[in-house]
Amino acid sequence: MSVIGIDFGTTFCSASWINPKTGFPEAISFPYAVDKCKIPSIVFFSPQGKAIVGYAPYMQIENANTEADREMIHRHTVTSIKRKMQRNGSFQGHSHVEIISLIIKHVVDEAQKACQFPSPVDTLVLTHPVIFSEWQKSMLREAASLAGFTSERVSLLEEPISAALSYIKSNNLTNIRGVLVYDFGGGTFDVAYVQIDHHGKLLLPIDTQGDALCGGNDIDILLYDHWDDLANQNKGRRLTENSLEVDEAFLSRCRKQKELLSVTTNQNQKFTELLPPLPGKSFDQLTWTVNVDEYNRIIAPIIDRTMSKTEMVLNEIRSKKLPLDVVLLIGGSSRIPQVRQRLGELLGDVLLIKTLGMIDTAVAVGACYHSMGETIVPEAKLKVCYCMYCGKRISTADKFCMHCGKENSLYK
Repeated sequence: MSVIGIDFGTTFCSASWINPKTGFPEAISFPYAVDKCKIPSIVFFSPQGKAIVGYAPYMQIENANTEADREMIHRHTVTSIKRKMQRNGSFQGHSHVEIISLIIKHVVDEAQKACQFPSPVDTLVLTHPVIFSEWQKSMLREAASLAGFTSERVSLLEEPISAALSYIKSNNLTNIRGVLVYDFGGGTFDVAYVQIDHHGKLLLPIDTQGDALCGGNDIDILLYDHWDDLANQNKGRRLTENSLEVDEAFLSRCRKQKELLSVTTNQNQKFTELLPPLPGKSFDQLTWTVNVDEYNRIIAPIIDRTMSKTEMVLNEIRSKKLPLDVVLLIGGSSRIPQVRQRLGELLGDVLLIKTLGMIDTAVAVGACYHSMGETIVPEAKLKVCYCMYCGKRISTADKFCMHCGKENSLYK
C-alpha cells in the first residue's frame, strides 16, 4: 500500500508521499512542473476531445499571442475548477466531477514518475477548504473514485488542519501548545486554531472560519480590472471586446505582477505590457508605474476579509483563555507584505508570526501525516472541565493542565 497526499488547489496542486528511506512524509518534486512542487489545476479539451492537464495548458495560456489562439483557449480551457465546481456543472461536455478527477489522476501519474513508490499508489488523502459543504466533499470523493481510488482508501482533510499537522510533526515540536493557521491560497481563505496537549494530541477546540471566494485569484482580478481601466483611460479601449470575458493570458501576467509586488523591496515598480489584440486592431502597449501604497489600496478589500475572519477566531481564543504560541502563514498569497503588516497590527507584540519554510506544500505534507494516524480531535468529542489548581478551562482529554502544567484529576 502506498499513500499520496494531495493539496487540490484552485490554481495549483501539490502532493506528498511517505519516503520509504526515511519513513516520513515529504513534498513531491515534479521535474517538469511550473514550480518544482506545484502542478497547475488546468484542463484543456482539444477540439478532438482529448484532455490535456497541468503544465502544457498552463504554458499554452502563457504563450497565446493571436486573437484566434486566445479565443480557442478561452473556449476549450477550464481553470479554477475548485472555485467553479457545481453539483451538475459541466464544461465542453465533461462534468465538473470528471474534470477534478482528471487533475487528481494527472498529479498521481506525475508523482509516480517522480518518486519510486514501494508499491502502487492506492490510498489518497485529499485536502479541502474548511468552508466546503457536504456536496462539495461528496464531489471530491466521486472524483477520487473516477481517478481510480476505492472509497475506503480515500480520506478528506481540512487544509488548515493539515498544515498544522505538517508544522508540528515535521518540526517535532513539544513546547507548542497553540497554533493559529492563516491559510491564504489562490482561491480560498481559511483560519483555524489548533491546540496541542502534553501527549502531542492535536485538538480543535473552537470552530474554524473560512471564505470560499477569497484568495490570490481575487487579487489578480483586481489588478486585471485596474489595467482594464488604464487601457480605457489611455487607449480608449478595453482588454477584451466583450466586457464579460477575461483574457486568461493577460490575467496570468497580472498574477506574475502580484507575485513580484509581494517580494520586491522597491517602492515603485514599472510594468509595460502589450494589451490583448482586438478585432481589426494591432497590439497596444501600456505602462503602469505602481507604488506600494497604491498596490496596498487596490488589494485591501481582499485582505480585509481575511483579517475579519482571523479576528473572529482570535476573539474566541482570547475569550476562552486558550494558549497561543505561533501564527502559521500558509498559502502563496500569505507572502503579500500587507498580510504580515496587518496581522502584526491585529496580534500586537505578544505573538511570534512564523512562515513555514514549505509555504506552498505544508498542506500536502500534512495529508500524509494524517494517513499515518496523526489526527485532530474536534470540539464535539471533547468534554470541558476546569483545572482545580488554576481554574482555567481545559478538556478531559488533557492529562495535564495546558496552562499551569499540573495533573488533571478528571483526565479520561
